[in-house]
Amino acid sequence: MDDGSSEFLQLFEITWKYVQNAIEYLNIIRALDENENLTVLDISEFQKACVV
Repeated sequence: MDDGSSEFLQLFEITWKYVQNAIEYLNIIRALDENENLTVLDISEFQKACVV
């Protein structure tokens, strides 16, 4: 692979890790349903999730 492809793959891997971390956080605060669709957050549920 040339340097451009290598840099692209490195950038993609870093970006993918950020995306995975964001999804994990959204699951922690119960902002995603079982199909990973965004839900309307109830502030009391959000507060419970943050205490964990």
